[in-house]
Amino acid sequence: MTDTVLQYLESNDFIERDSSDDSSTADGSAFTSAADLADDDGREETLEATSLGHTVSRLYLDPMSAAEIVHGLERADERPTALGLYQLVSRTPDMYELYLRSGEDEKFGELFYEREAELLGDTPSEFEEERFEDWLAALKTGKLLEDWADETDEERLTDRYKIGPGDLRGKVDTAEWLLGAAESLAAEIDSEWTVAVREARARVEHGVGEDLLELVSVGGVGRKRARRLYEAGIEEPADLRTADKGVVLGALKARRQPRTSSRAPVARIPRWTASSRTQQGRATAA
Repeated sequence: MTDTVLQYLESNDFIERDSSDDSSTADGSAFTSAADLADDDGREETLEATSLGHTVSRLYLDPMSAAEIVHGLERADERPTALGLYQLVSRTPDMYELYLRSGEDEKFGELFYEREAELLGDTPSEFEEERFEDWLAALKTGKLLEDWADETDEERLTDRYKIGPGDLRGKVDTAEWLLGAAESLAAEIDSEWTVAVREARARVEHGVGEDLLELVSVGGVGRKRARRLYEAGIEEPADLRTADKGVVLGALKARRQPRTSSRAPVARIPRWTASSRTQQGRATAA
């Protein structure tokens, strides 16, 4: 078992192994002694983490997660899409993927054939039922993350995927961490897709499209305010300094009309609005 693990780490370039007939090692050697791994001939094996192995350890990643991410990035012929990267990290042991409910194997099977070209890594055959089902479960999780990054409302997402708000937040937080790790791994292996990974991480962190990434970097501007500002013609932080204050305040105060109901959810009214209404009520009563 130990040798199998070491072979796996070595095959993925996480460690280097060295065997020697001499049971002693020179002082100052970079290798860490592993005398308990000595073979029947009395040879002692020494191990050393590679630069990639040190990065994996520093990131506290499961080596299997790191291998999945590295292989996916290395085999990408074109710039990875957000869905491709979200599905990639959703396949790792560090992500608790959503399971397929009854009938969803067909639904996400259709999605798989529609967007197969975007997915990274070696796709299992549909005849490998267990592996293919895991692949589809990761695709479902990746689609949830893509929907979040496309600015779909939290309430709609929890209803669509039959999960709680805490489950959604957990998936988003884990994806953000894994994509941050993927960015470090991409830089370590000198991947040309480092920027694509960075953008996918930022999008899932803030829950926005690519066009809002600069605006959400401004303190106090979340995804809803960023979208309203963008629609008012304020597309980057520099525009906030030059735009008419009335336009900025109008965009921040504006409310997007709900698509299915005219009833405004009180919990989402900004604090300053609620405070303003309270003061107006007091003035009327007086």
